[in-house]
Amino acid sequence: MVLKMIGQQLDCFECIQLLDKAVEYGLFKRDENNESNLKVYYKSLFFEGWQSIPIIECAVALANDINGQTYIRERLKEKGVELVKFAELQKLFAS
Repeated sequence: MVLKMIGQQLDCFECIQLLDKAVEYGLFKRDENNESNLKVYYKSLFFEGWQSIPIIECAVALANDINGQTYIRERLKEKGVELVKFAELQKLFAS
């Protein structure tokens, strides 16, 4: 287990765990047609609306966004969940 306090940068694997926990507590929703995707509201010049995005893509983007990580972790903390322990998943994928 890796211990990371709110405000410390999470890597992609830790962000996957964070997003899974956020789904569990209702901060995000999985796509009902594809459980490995999240429903994400997207707005650009050419499109606005809900999209189904693979959780790994969301995690990669979130790994580069410390403010987003902190925001999600603080919302979880408001729900009584202080996520500070993360499994060392990168070791599983490195094997």
